[in-house]
Amino acid sequence: MKKSKIIFVLAASILLSTTPVMEIGTNKVYANQSIQEKKYSVEIVKEEKFAEFLEGAKKEANNGEVFVHLLGKENLHRSSAVNLQNITKPEDLFKDDNGNVEANEKYVFVKIDGKHLAGNNRVVIMNAKDVVVSTRQEYEKEFEKRKSKLHEFSYENSQIHSLEKIEDDENLLMLLDAHGVWMGKKIIKSNVSDFEIYSKVLKIENKLTVNYGLNPNHREEGYTENLKFENFKQNDYKIREMIDSAGIKDSDEDREKIKKFAVEMGKIAYDFNTFYSPNHSAEYNLPSDLFAVTKRKRAMCVGFSTTAARAFNLMGIPAYVAGAKVETGQLHAVTRSFYDGKWHTVDLTSSKRAGDTGSGYSELMFDRSEDKYTEIVKNFSPKEALAHIGTLSNAQVMTNTTFENWAKDQKAEDLVLINKDAIYNNAKGKSAVERDPQDQIQERLKRREIEKQKAEELFKQREEQNRIEWEKAEKEKIENKKAQEEELRRLQEQFLEAEKQAASKKETQAEKEYSKANRDKNKTITIGWTKMNNKWYYLLEDGKMAKSKWIYDKNYSSWYYLDKNGEMLTNGWIKHSNGKWYYLLEDGKMAKSKWIYDKKHFSWYYLDKNGEMLTNGWIKHSNGKWYYLLEDGKMAKSKWIYDKNYSSWYYLDKNGEMLTNDWIKHSDNKWYYLLGDGKMAKSRWINGWYINKDGFSEKKQ
Repeated sequence: MKKSKIIFVLAASILLSTTPVMEIGTNKVYANQSIQEKKYSVEIVKEEKFAEFLEGAKKEANNGEVFVHLLGKENLHRSSAVNLQNITKPEDLFKDDNGNVEANEKYVFVKIDGKHLAGNNRVVIMNAKDVVVSTRQEYEKEFEKRKSKLHEFSYENSQIHSLEKIEDDENLLMLLDAHGVWMGKKIIKSNVSDFEIYSKVLKIENKLTVNYGLNPNHREEGYTENLKFENFKQNDYKIREMIDSAGIKDSDEDREKIKKFAVEMGKIAYDFNTFYSPNHSAEYNLPSDLFAVTKRKRAMCVGFSTTAARAFNLMGIPAYVAGAKVETGQLHAVTRSFYDGKWHTVDLTSSKRAGDTGSGYSELMFDRSEDKYTEIVKNFSPKEALAHIGTLSNAQVMTNTTFENWAKDQKAEDLVLINKDAIYNNAKGKSAVERDPQDQIQERLKRREIEKQKAEELFKQREEQNRIEWEKAEKEKIENKKAQEEELRRLQEQFLEAEKQAASKKETQAEKEYSKANRDKNKTITIGWTKMNNKWYYLLEDGKMAKSKWIYDKNYSSWYYLDKNGEMLTNGWIKHSNGKWYYLLEDGKMAKSKWIYDKKHFSWYYLDKNGEMLTNGWIKHSNGKWYYLLEDGKMAKSKWIYDKNYSSWYYLDKNGEMLTNDWIKHSDNKWYYLLGDGKMAKSRWINGWYINKDGFSEKKQ
């Protein structure tokens, strides 16, 4: 590192080797300038006088070791002590623990109250670009200069150091945060022996850089680090393009502008890949910063809320980003906006997935999510809010009424702060209160209430009409079912009569053949199976043919059924005296743990491990899908099932599979949602849609 050309020290009476008297109020100190302040004194030592400064420091150290303190740093610049007897040049004191001097950094010495050392054992240095002031008033004066040049993200001075306690401008921090940037994370307080020094960083950066740090793979010069004003400016004009594409007009109500912008922004996909990523924390900053929506076209809640807040402020609508917890307990970010004469909470996060068409947000989503969170007033700074967001309960949002009361009366220029040229003309020079007077608001709210009442009445009429049509459809279904059952009964009677006549003929023929086969009384009777005319029969121990009887064959480890004619039943059903139905396969064996498709009834049935036809119950297939067997054993298809055991409705689709994680539109024209376990959702939010206590949502086509 090159030698510093200026060595800066605070002292009482020396300015370039002179002792000028300074006026009160000129107590700001630059690296190449000194002042006199009534509490502390200053002195500037040029590079050629370093030897003299070093000798003075050695005397004050009295052969003891000293430490080096860099202003703006909470800890020592170098953790190990330094023996001044070994120092020959300034750079020896500028080195850090690794023995390096940071590249492109120039330091100067700070001499406070006439002493070379603070507390007899601290050499104080600071960055040559920094500013030191003695009082809070001087800090505020210097900081006003910074605020007048907010377009200079990398400001000429890196930090301001104050010997008197200073505090952040909380309103400024809230606005910068709303625009996706921060000016330092906090004011640093450092103890330099008997002095307390407060340091404020002046560089404007992407707030995700300051806040969360960066995944090395995501670093992008001018965007994620060393943010450039030109990139910020271009981002504003991309936001304006979105506003224009949304069809927002100057004459639109502010609420309507917000709603239109939300639908337009909903065309950007939510970053589900990052949400489900095992490296969620490391990946989070990219879809959450001010460029997520406009540049990268994928975002998460902070990214959507930040873009929305910036867009609203450009239109003259005061807005900022607020932390929240959703109903299910996850941390979330929403936008607080001032319209209709008060502050509102709007959740504008898109639910669109990559590859989907259209928008992942709708006007209905806006109407249902508006002010759904309970407001918890904390008046925290962005940093404090970030630290305390976990203390919220479900469905709560953290608000800052101190900022809100201030912001609603500020002109658009004072809210936008940076790149004021991007403000819409109809918003310039006005506050939200001036632009939207209270009398207009009251008239609008009355009109909106009337429209709401009309809509509710229309909805009730529609509901009543739907109920009537539903009852009519249900009645028709019942009547049709009765007619079908009657027709089925008639056909069954005809079928049974025909079977009876055919069986009578078969029985006579079988008896004749059996009689003939046993005519010779001396012939040995074989117990077991015998085949005649391609039919299987079973002879009992007494030689009689088994009829209407179950036979268990140990050789085949299976049950068989012989019908009233003695024939082994195949490919057919039989109802046992226990009231249960069983099915005999093509080889006559009783089906067990098996699906059977009955062409006659056009349906699937399931036989359990005991061979009984399953009714009114669930069965999980080897494909991992759940199916339901109705009271008559048929597999349910395109049908709702209420399961008393789980106190819930389920839906079986056209293939008979239990529907999960999906919407279904019922014949009543209402949309219902089935959860991951198949249960119908009730009283909850699903992807931005609210499901009421009856389980339905008016989900649009």
